[in-house]
Amino acid sequence: MQPRRFFIVFVAAELLLAMSIPFLAIQGYHTLLESRAGRFVQEPTRAEPGWRAFVDPTPVIGIAEVDRGRVTGVALLIHHLEVRSAATVVLVPGSLELDGAMLADRPPADAVAAVGATLRLSVDRTEVMDDDGWQTLLGDQRYPLDSPDPVPDEAGDLLFAVGQVSVGGDNAAPFLGRPAAGAVPISVRPRRHLFWNALLETPPATSSALAGDLRAVGNAAVQVVDLPLTQLEPVALIDGPAAESLIRDVVAYPAGSVPGERLQVRVLDRTGAADLEGIAAAVAAQGMEVIEIGNAMPFDGGDTQVIAPVGLVAAGEPLPDQVRDLSRSVGSSDVIVDNDATDDLVVTVVIGRNFDLANLS
Repeated sequence: MQPRRFFIVFVAAELLLAMSIPFLAIQGYHTLLESRAGRFVQEPTRAEPGWRAFVDPTPVIGIAEVDRGRVTGVALLIHHLEVRSAATVVLVPGSLELDGAMLADRPPADAVAAVGATLRLSVDRTEVMDDDGWQTLLGDQRYPLDSPDPVPDEAGDLLFAVGQVSVGGDNAAPFLGRPAAGAVPISVRPRRHLFWNALLETPPATSSALAGDLRAVGNAAVQVVDLPLTQLEPVALIDGPAAESLIRDVVAYPAGSVPGERLQVRVLDRTGAADLEGIAAAVAAQGMEVIEIGNAMPFDGGDTQVIAPVGLVAAGEPLPDQVRDLSRSVGSSDVIVDNDATDDLVVTVVIGRNFDLANLS
């Protein structure tokens, strides 16, 4: 009986020891990570080789203006403290036709997404401004505005007369989106300008997210502009090149509506003295998506280089024109293709001793 009991105890001890090995390994791993003994390696500072920082895209908020269940317009609120104005509101008419359908014929979120896709611009979030949305945003805030034309109510009677009117959460939707009797949809454009300028000048005091965005603009210069169009009636049509020029002008750091839609670029300094922020802004102003800035490892004082991942090059095809244009603008004589970067689509610009920011700007 005694030998059998000893055997059972022995087996139990062996099993306990075997089961403890993974636990001891994990504990040892965490102990190693948490140890402060030995040499502690810190992250590089802004002035040291190897330092990196991600570049956040400029925030863009898509606002769908809705009256009587239909989208009457889309407004893009763009915060861009890095450039000449603290904010821009781009007004897009509800009668804009994209891919064969007007914005007015789409659900609000789809209308905003369609505008973002057409402009190749990422939209951070969508706000639906119907009757409830305006009431939540404005609360008790009212705006005295001079209406340039009459606005009918649901029954066809007069809701707003020509002249000074009071616009608040209870009637903002028809003021912004309802044409005068017999007028075309695009005719609401002057009223939209009046309202959005007033909203930016005196943001509402409510706790809604959009009210906070409007207040964040502060007292800095702002602007309300129309999306460039080639046609107003019977449907509005976008002027693509002019719209892209506008986006480059007012969006400091654009991001594509889907990854890779705009050429993605990282900017690295190999000299230790480059104005990385200024260079990144100049590259972004060419319509590219700057995702990262940093210092090369090491500072070697070499010439400027542009390195493109092989994934950007289709078999037997030349590099995209935008990559070659970027190379010329930064003063690099050629583009180096990285054949090992098969899963990467980011072009790296290495700023060297021969770089001149004036050429890029």
